This record gives sequence, C-alpha cells and structure tokens, in this order.
Amino acid sequence: MNPNFALGAYVRAGDIDQVRRLVELGATVTSHLLMDACRGGHHEVAQYLIEHGADPQHNDQIALHWAITSGSIPTVRVLLKAGIELSSYRRNAVFDAERNEQPEIVRFLMNQCHHTLSDDEARLLKEHGYTLAIEIQDSRSFSENLDDTLAVKPAPKAKPEGNGPKL
Repeated sequence: MNPNFALGAYVRAGDIDQVRRLVELGATVTSHLLMDACRGGHHEVAQYLIEHGADPQHNDQIALHWAITSGSIPTVRVLLKAGIELSSYRRNAVFDAERNEQPEIVRFLMNQCHHTLSDDEARLLKEHGYTLAIEIQDSRSFSENLDDTLAVKPAPKAKPEGNGPKL
C-alpha cells in the first residue's frame, strides 16, 4: 500500500499514532493533509502536520476555514498559534463561524481572541441576519463603558492648612 495514500486516510480518521508512524516511514506531509485534519477537527494531527512542514498559510489559509467549520476550538487555536492572523484571513472568520452555525467558535473568536468587528464586518453580518458576534461586541462595549462609569475616582487632594490667603 502506498504510504501517502494511507497517510491521507489516517489523517481524515484523526489517528495520530498511525500518522506519526507513516511520517516516520517517509510519507509526505502536505498542506492538503492539514486541511483534511482541520476539516475533521483533529487538532493533534493538525499540530503534528504543521510541525512536520504543512503550511497553515497555504491557499489563503483555507485550513482555518475548515477548522472553523468543524467547530473545533482546539484546532482553531493550533492554527492561530502557528501564526495565522485573523486580520489577514481572506474570508471573514466570524462570518464563517456564524454562517456554519458554530456559536462557540464565534464566542471564542470574539472573547478569547479579542476580535473587534470592523464596520464592514458588522454590516456583512447584519445583511445576512447573523447577530451573535454583534451582540457580543455590543455587550463588551457596554461592559467597558459601565466599568469606566463605575470606576472609583480618587478624592481630590486636600489643600494644606495655612498656605491659603489670610483674611
């Protein structure tokens, strides 16, 4: 059996032990295999493939699209740690998550990654009826404003006695 063909099957199955074995035997690691691992939400396999030469930036970072679509936060995290930046992602990561009904990924991107929607992103989401990310951002803005409003301000310094004008 061709080890490269078998490697693809084990990547899609998420079998990290067999993936390691075949790579050690000389099977070729490709960025397409990384996409397959991400599509299946197999974060350990994705990490291993990246460590062995798969490029997460390949093909406009399509691996991130597949990780988002799979709903696997650990797989998204692996890609972000490998250097993918949400701001350079050709597609809109939050839009991908909303469109593929992955609310946990939306929350992860907005809260853990501290993503802030641009006006264009917010408009795109609204046009398609997706509201979770906008609600999260609005809630975050409200909390920040409330924190500023409720912040304890230091009391004004008292004027020392005896230094004022004499009456």
